[in-house]
Amino acid sequence: MRQVLNDSSLEKQFHQDGFVTLNLLDTDKFNQLQQTIDDLNQSHKKDSTEENSTFKLSYFNKDLEFKQNVFKTLTDFFQPTIDKHLKNYKPLIINIFDKEPGKGEVTIHQNWSFVDEEKYTSVSVWIPLVDVSRKNGTLETVKGSHKVLCQYRSPSLPWVFDELSDILKERYLEPFEIKKGQAAIIDDGILHWSSDNNSDYVRTTVQLIMVPDDAQVIHYVNKDDHVDVYEVDPLFFMKYDMKNIPEGYSVIGQKNLSLKKLNEKEFVEIVAQNDPSILEKFKPKKKLSFLERIFSQ
Repeated sequence: MRQVLNDSSLEKQFHQDGFVTLNLLDTDKFNQLQQTIDDLNQSHKKDSTEENSTFKLSYFNKDLEFKQNVFKTLTDFFQPTIDKHLKNYKPLIINIFDKEPGKGEVTIHQNWSFVDEEKYTSVSVWIPLVDVSRKNGTLETVKGSHKVLCQYRSPSLPWVFDELSDILKERYLEPFEIKKGQAAIIDDGILHWSSDNNSDYVRTTVQLIMVPDDAQVIHYVNKDDHVDVYEVDPLFFMKYDMKNIPEGYSVIGQKNLSLKKLNEKEFVEIVAQNDPSILEKFKPKKKLSFLERIFSQ
């Protein structure tokens, strides 16, 4: 597998857990970022923001020029800093993500597949502009869930864990509690979620989805009995509406599709391949005696 992080100890932790956290921006650089985000948010056309969501994501904005400006401006801002930590990675998608007070839950999911994950790893660099915790809807992950769940991921493909939402929130998802200026670098294949922002202020983050600069960028489309593999580019993700087959892009291959919904025990056994400690969280249902079954009805 191609190297992800420059630091060998962080690289080992990343492959084991599916994420690392680190100090990314000093005070001056962080203040510059805040001003840059404010300027960008003032630049999009009136009424261009998608309203059919409980959170504001620049990806959902209908102003293509604004999204291109976000991509270029934040690439220029972050690339020299990212180069200190990631081994020859470049941005593919850049998001400004706002959660208003009382809103903003993001359902349990894995990020889409952006590269051939048998050879490469795409990552999200997640940068909060405020201190984050479960109270204001921080990112929560299942440690070790990368590389072992859904191999092919896109809006048209189903999840194998979508019947486990309640139990995942109750037992297995763990929050990042990090400070402004820090960042989490996560494998895009890791299972994650975030709750509503229950604070009284807006929770803003920046997400940089990054790919190795020598990797082919791809997108999967479900055809029921197989998956078509398209070769795409950053502009595709700025224009893609998640409803239609990509136009103007070529199919470069196909993948066999075989999906099975997981129960909790199966989920835990799969993740335990990376993180055996998850077994300690699994609480199989106690078998009731005959009398217990009678009186529980």
